[in-house]
Order: sequence, then structure tokens, then C-alpha cells
Amino acid sequence: MESAKNEQRYNKTGGCHYRYAEGVMHFPDPLDKPSRTVITGEGGRSPFRIKHVVSQNGKLRRLTPVELERLNIFPDNHTKLDGISDLRRGFFMGNTLEVERITETFATPNLTKLSATKLLFDNSV
Repeated sequence: MESAKNEQRYNKTGGCHYRYAEGVMHFPDPLDKPSRTVITGEGGRSPFRIKHVVSQNGKLRRLTPVELERLNIFPDNHTKLDGISDLRRGFFMGNTLEVERITETFATPNLTKLSATKLLFDNSV
């Protein structure tokens, strides 16, 4: 687990102090808690602290493009297009903010309470 940060910093350009805060990052990502934000760096196989990693059947693995789509409440294979790599599909899901989907999510109480496990591994959602 990466520890949280909460520290005073100084901006040399602006000449001012500010507080920098960053929450705890669990490793692997817990499946019983809300997901962290999907970011553009999700694609690819290289490990990095900001990419989602889950434990399944005793093994660590990265999220698939379909799982990233589900976290963003898009249909399965929404980003699967001719000539588009999984790396690019991960980038697409980290670079999205679909207002209609967000409105639907917060307007539907059942969706706001879904766990990551349900979204990732249950095709009935």
C-alpha cells in the first residue's frame, strides 16, 4: 500500500505555499470498494503505481479493456475497433467523461452502490 501524502509545498513561480494531498493507494486494488479514477495511462503491460491491478485466483493482473469500459459504464467492447490496440483502448477509457452516463449513474441509486466486483466480473450488469 502506498501511503497517503499531506504536505506543505512551495510554488517557486507563483511564490506561494500550498497544501498537497494524495490519498492512500492500495495494492492490489480492492474489489469491494469503489474504483479509483481510470486514467489515460491504463493501457499497456508495464507496471506503474497509477494503473489498476487486481488479484484474481491468487494471481495479480491488470484490468482488461472491457473491464475499463465497465468501470466507465460503457457497453462491453465499446472501444473495440479495427486497428485499435488494447493499449489505445485503455487510453480511450482514461480520457473519457460521458456526461449522460454520469447523470444516469447518479440518478439511479442501484448503480451508485455496485461494487467493483459486480461491475468487472458479472455480465448481468
